[in-house]
Amino acid sequence: MSSLTPENQKKAIALVGNSCTVISFYEIFKNIEQKVPADMIEQLSQLMDRTFKDVDCGGCLTLSTKSGYKLSFLLDKSTTDHSLDAEINKAYEHCTEEEKKLVIGQLSLLIFAGRKCFENFVKENLIICKSLASYLPNNEFPSIKVDPKNTTLYLHESWQTRVGIYIMVENIIQSKTSEKK
Repeated sequence: MSSLTPENQKKAIALVGNSCTVISFYEIFKNIEQKVPADMIEQLSQLMDRTFKDVDCGGCLTLSTKSGYKLSFLLDKSTTDHSLDAEINKAYEHCTEEEKKLVIGQLSLLIFAGRKCFENFVKENLIICKSLASYLPNNEFPSIKVDPKNTTLYLHESWQTRVGIYIMVENIIQSKTSEKK
């Protein structure tokens, strides 16, 4: 990401982090929907629609390996049993030792982006988030936590839906060969 301008870096991080925010808020909705007045749910839904109206896809970070593979790192919906180790092993099969360090850097950036975007969304919408807190466990609005067992991001430990890190592997050389045929 160092070749991007500072403004484009911010946009890239926001796009990657947006999926974390959306998944997290929909998990909040799912867990409190029965308790919250319908007008508040409608207000929250409109807020989400306005905030993410221009987002038509999730973002990802990419890394091209010397062996001809493109690794795409993204945040997406997962469960408590998501295995980051399996994702990392899938990526490591195509990496040099130097590239493995870059993989860890990409993972750290994803976690940062997911947490930061959620935090910014809450700060920008503090009034509604504070009113929503009275319907949540412990009557407080949650911050995103990282499960040390599998690095999933979550709001409440008893909620099954999490945000997990996924790594997609694409053989660039094979893709280019297929395109020429």
